Amino acid sequence: MIDHKRKHTSINVINANKEDNTDKKKVMNVEIGNVNDTIVNDLKIVNDNKCEDNLDIYSILSGYEGICIYHVVFGDVIVCDITKDKIYFYSKNCKGEKFFVKNTGKLHEEGECLIFPSKTERDLTKFTADLNPGDYIVIGNNKCILSKVLGNKTSTRGMMFETAIAIAGEDDLYPNKVELNHIFHVTRDKVRKATIEERKEIDAVLEKDGLVWDNETKSLIINKWYPKQDETYYSLLIKGACRFFVTESKWDGNAVDIDRYENGNCFKTREEANHWCSKFNNSSEEVSKQLTKR
Repeated sequence: MIDHKRKHTSINVINANKEDNTDKKKVMNVEIGNVNDTIVNDLKIVNDNKCEDNLDIYSILSGYEGICIYHVVFGDVIVCDITKDKIYFYSKNCKGEKFFVKNTGKLHEEGECLIFPSKTERDLTKFTADLNPGDYIVIGNNKCILSKVLGNKTSTRGMMFETAIAIAGEDDLYPNKVELNHIFHVTRDKVRKATIEERKEIDAVLEKDGLVWDNETKSLIINKWYPKQDETYYSLLIKGACRFFVTESKWDGNAVDIDRYENGNCFKTREEANHWCSKFNNSSEEVSKQLTKR
């Protein structure tokens, strides 16, 4: 049997400066333990890694893509995909390259766990993915930025999530439409953190709409074209059976102008207006086809 009892010893650390070696000797006390112990900042070796071989990390992290965790090799990483067999993540220091570990946190069954809640927290049962204001999240097919969680229990409809920004999914009647201060009534399992790609998609849609999300102030910064007095702008009007057409107007700052601008129906160029006109008309045709089939 190998004796794993810790022994106390001292290590003399001699300063590398040869001029005054004798005057600059330092003595540091180190506790010597088994090889699985972890050295922390005060040079005290501890064995606090609570990694159970039968722990299913998939069941803990499932639905929390986008959470930041700690990897003993790569440091802070962001979980991008979770399956029942593997947990995939991006390393910030490897130019977005994707890596994985098994759902036990190991790379090989005979190896050791590599992922933990944080650099200082090594108890795997303490993985948390709480939603906080400013988090990029996905609710159903909607990509959102969370404003706040209004309550844990709001009748049988689940929880109430207030979003600062809600972007409609590609399969929506108005795809990529940006809606501010929207409230969702869903159960918690319908909400997850956005992946890196989804975060980029949200930022791209906002940028195209003249908006930037400032995570420090948890607010939107408007960086959008605003028509000058008597400047020409273009908007969409509707006629007939949900058919849109482009109209040209002069900015006067009246109630109609302001209403169009605030509802995203104020375009600087005819090309941009035509793009959305075609998109809306195509969507209307698809809806009509679906209704006809019924």
